[in-house]
Amino acid sequence: MNVFAQNTVLVIPIPMIGITMEFMGVVGAVCNNMRLEKYEKQFAEAKNMYHGIMAGNSDADILIRWMVKNEYNPFSIFHEYKYANAVSSLEGLIGVHHALDHAIDDDGDITFVKTRDNPVIIFYDRYLDNFQKYYDKFVEPHIKDICEITGYLKNVHEYIAEYDRCMEEDRIKTKELEDWIKSARN
Repeated sequence: MNVFAQNTVLVIPIPMIGITMEFMGVVGAVCNNMRLEKYEKQFAEAKNMYHGIMAGNSDADILIRWMVKNEYNPFSIFHEYKYANAVSSLEGLIGVHHALDHAIDDDGDITFVKTRDNPVIIFYDRYLDNFQKYYDKFVEPHIKDICEITGYLKNVHEYIAEYDRCMEEDRIKTKELEDWIKSARN
């Protein structure tokens, strides 16, 4: 049997029964509405979870709240792109929160890495033999030097303090450079 998707409507050619395309379109429209209702329900649940996170006190809550409040670039926070990409939607942010919560409180598969630039979070246990190899697979060749591991942070609180320190240091350097450029132009 030949099965293919067309305009989000599943079309199954069944020549002997005589099902028309109009009928299939109605079935498809009903399925689309059911999916939309499901997505709307999931989004409403995610909004409720978001409010709980913003009021919560777990380490995962604190980290997510800090990220949202400061609007930092998630690609400078999460070493693995899939987590940075995920926080572009509310449901993705909730998913990252769950991953953080599980890694911090349950299995320990999280490492707060200090680098020559800002610290990053990687969902991998640094004590595993292949940690460096796993870490390196997310490092682009042109930024290898600044991504070099210089140490580790113990917890979310140390991570946030170090990240904020790095951002303040960058802000000061940027301001000094801007001032120097202005004075050179005068």
